[in-house]
Amino acid sequence: MRISIRNCDWGDAGLEDIKVLLENAASQIVRELRDPFDETIRVVNVAVQEPPRALYRGPHDVAYTVNLTAKDRHWAQFAYQFAHEFCHVLSGHERLRDNPNNWLHEAICELGSLFVLRRMGKRWDSEAPYPNWISYSQSLTDYAVSVMEKYRRCPLKATLGAWLSANEEAMRSCPYLRDKNGVVALRLLPVFEEYPHGWNAVRMLPPSTGRAVEYIEAWKASVGDADRSFVEHIGTALTFYGRNPWT
Repeated sequence: MRISIRNCDWGDAGLEDIKVLLENAASQIVRELRDPFDETIRVVNVAVQEPPRALYRGPHDVAYTVNLTAKDRHWAQFAYQFAHEFCHVLSGHERLRDNPNNWLHEAICELGSLFVLRRMGKRWDSEAPYPNWISYSQSLTDYAVSVMEKYRRCPLKATLGAWLSANEEAMRSCPYLRDKNGVVALRLLPVFEEYPHGWNAVRMLPPSTGRAVEYIEAWKASVGDADRSFVEHIGTALTFYGRNPWT
């Protein structure tokens, strides 16, 4: 994996520091992959009015372009934004374009940000890229907590399966309903943290347009034996979780 930082307005954050930070963020997931992630990602700062985004590659593009709005030394915000967009790149989001199940892709990318922040928060306590960055470990954890608290404000009054039945149509129509995506992300995050090798399965998300149960079956069919049980855990979580594991 190669990350290049375009020379633009990053505030008082240095280009090399941004590169080191984003490489560290991506490594929290890449270290779980069995096959190399051999892609180039070009990172650009855009106006705050625009959302962070992983752009689709053109037919002659070698690198992916990821737009971020973070600047200065807000490292937790950098990690949060980049991890989400990195997960889109990891999933091969170009082949999933305009899919009605992109609500699930968005939820996985959102939990990817939380997964990365929580791992960085733990590891930077003793393994920060620079010794003077150790003090940032708590801010990484705190940022994840603040995002999770926001999504906890949408408590389930039924099982996640019942909630999904009531909300799936809206999410299929618009995959960017962040509060709803966050509900799903919070409840799938424990599965990824218990079985982090599951990031291999994310590389095999299928282009199926079937509803959740059918989609999980298509996903199971697209992965190898080593990842099939992980997808089954995701299916179980989507269907049968009756409590919020974060309360």
